[in-house]
Amino acid sequence: MYGRWIILIGLYCCSAYIVPSGNEPACLSVSCENGGTLQKEFCQCICTDEYTGLLCETAIGHSEWPRGEYGLPTSTFGCPEEDRFGWKPGHINLTLPRTSRAQIWNDLLDYTLEPHIMGPFHTHIMQMNFCLRKNLSQSSSTDENWPPGEYCLYKVGDTCPSENFTEGSITIHGYEFDVRDLGGELPNVTYHTGNSSLQLHFCCRYDGQAYDPITLPNTFPFILFKGSTASTCQNIDQMTSKEEFFFMTNEIVNWEFNGEFPNVNKSGRHVGIPYCYYEPTGKTFGFTGS
Repeated sequence: MYGRWIILIGLYCCSAYIVPSGNEPACLSVSCENGGTLQKEFCQCICTDEYTGLLCETAIGHSEWPRGEYGLPTSTFGCPEEDRFGWKPGHINLTLPRTSRAQIWNDLLDYTLEPHIMGPFHTHIMQMNFCLRKNLSQSSSTDENWPPGEYCLYKVGDTCPSENFTEGSITIHGYEFDVRDLGGELPNVTYHTGNSSLQLHFCCRYDGQAYDPITLPNTFPFILFKGSTASTCQNIDQMTSKEEFFFMTNEIVNWEFNGEFPNVNKSGRHVGIPYCYYEPTGKTFGFTGS
């Protein structure tokens, strides 16, 4: 009995916050690195934006993506970088009336392989997913701008990433949704739930040739839109590409198109949205590229 109490007292008497004379620092074994500040109440290092870890010993690094605010379609593998680099997910759930014809993916056949865009999706429902990069500090972003080429991005905020982009929009009609179907961070969209219209805004470049390779991050899969006048996906160094279509339903042929927007496939009562899926050359993520 007494031995048990002695053990308990021993456990409580040797706290890390007790020092022999009161003159030593309370956190004897904690020495913050790389400009970190010691919070003595908890013996915890508060790190600067550039470092992380128990003692601020690990450099966070910089985003590999071009500067600016913009959005990408989300691939089945998620956003191309961690959220600490400014990436934020978002989505809109869209539902077709039961009387509408079905959506189709990749081609107009009755059966085909599913695309690499994140779902879920089915014949009459889909979740449109976004990866947005916004509100970045200079320390977390590369100094590189988007290179010349033929491709499109989602517009985020009031302006495109640079003056080299041209704006445009697609207004989708016929899908049902309300505010409960909107989640996370959204790109520049205009919507009216009453008449089921959704306007997506784009930033497109056509100051280069799609077959001329450009340099973008090449370590993780991502998606761009095919350029407004491009006949193929933009060639990217050390990335293998695959063009995929998601044919959304345009039941009464009343979608609206303005300015520069991805080079859609208008096939009767469907509109094929052209996704360019990229994955690192030599790595297998689920397809054999063209």
